[in-house]
Amino acid sequence: MKIKYVITDVDGVLIDRMPIYKKAFQSVVTDFGVPKKDAGKYYYDTAGTPIEKQISGILRKWKANSAEFLVDDLVIKFFKIASVHPHPPLFIGVKKTVKKLKGLGKFLCATSGSKTAELEELFKRNSLQYDVILGSDKIPKGDEHIKFFARHFHIPKNKFCAKALYLGDGPQDMRIASANKVMEVGITNTVSAEKLLKAGAKKIIRNIEEVLEFME
Repeated sequence: MKIKYVITDVDGVLIDRMPIYKKAFQSVVTDFGVPKKDAGKYYYDTAGTPIEKQISGILRKWKANSAEFLVDDLVIKFFKIASVHPHPPLFIGVKKTVKKLKGLGKFLCATSGSKTAELEELFKRNSLQYDVILGSDKIPKGDEHIKFFARHFHIPKNKFCAKALYLGDGPQDMRIASANKVMEVGITNTVSAEKLLKAGAKKIIRNIEEVLEFME
């Protein structure tokens, strides 16, 4: 199969911001009786899920249902805490890999649970040339992002997916890829290879440059 479209998650794949986000997540949920360690583990184990669903999910898990009406406010608080680090670093090899993928004629799509405008600014600042950048402020990350990408390139979703690769660092990323019949590639920046494989990953890489091996 010749890959034409490369879909990547952002945090944990391109930008090394997951530790920052984990601390922000812990900060917003520990007030509701969730132990800090359990909050951190839950955040990583559900990586790739929109933040509002992560917050709602852990509140339900810890029987803090009375706080669920605060989810929207907690999401705002989460991003406010995380924003104290306005210049998160890229992972090693990201710029080089993006440049090589574009040189090979691949179309690059970014999918994220963050806000689109913020992502666009980060990509511009870091000179990452992506064709489509899509956050979750209007369209939640998941199947709808895949449909959006297909529409952007004016082709049926099944034809887009047949020539696409999805690179993610979280179990939910692998589930999204599997559900849409997109090649599932997990990168071990956030969770273990075992967790990614269990979630549906068909290939595992440890450095983003390894994704180039699937372009031949």
